[in-house]
Amino acid sequence: VVTLRQKTRYPEEETTTVTISMRSRTEFTLSFRVPGWARGMSVKINDVAADVRCEPGTWATMTRVWNPGDQVEAKIPLRLRMQAIDRVHSDVVAVVRGPVVMVLESDYHEPAFRLPDNDEDLNRWIVPDSTPGVFRVELPGGERVRSKVRPFYGIVESFEYKMYFDRKALPSRL
Repeated sequence: VVTLRQKTRYPEEETTTVTISMRSRTEFTLSFRVPGWARGMSVKINDVAADVRCEPGTWATMTRVWNPGDQVEAKIPLRLRMQAIDRVHSDVVAVVRGPVVMVLESDYHEPAFRLPDNDEDLNRWIVPDSTPGVFRVELPGGERVRSKVRPFYGIVESFEYKMYFDRKALPSRL
């Protein structure tokens, strides 16, 4: 009997650790799903980088003799990206971090801005705030934006937010 115990704060943090428990050394295959959006996923076994193929949309597979207490750490980078709502409306996007749709608070009268043209700039404009999993917007021109970007699952009823953005529209008040 093999028992796997997972310790994680995913998707607030990028890592998940699995501890393997069993009575004696055993050879078997352990696989982690590599999400299609996951670029740069890596695996460590007992704090040592493992030579494991982590191709998005596949499985990271490790076959070996496992020892009781072995630990496997998977790191799945949580970069922000713009995800089209469908193929017909490719310029209407949601901002997504890993598997989580993010929303922009819309309680304030803010400067007019639109999302950047690419994900690299998006990751420069939306930066971590002091609360884990919450982000702030830092526009290149230095305009002050008070609204925070936060996970949709953390929004409470009657909280005003914006989830979808039209990348082709002129800047609109958010």
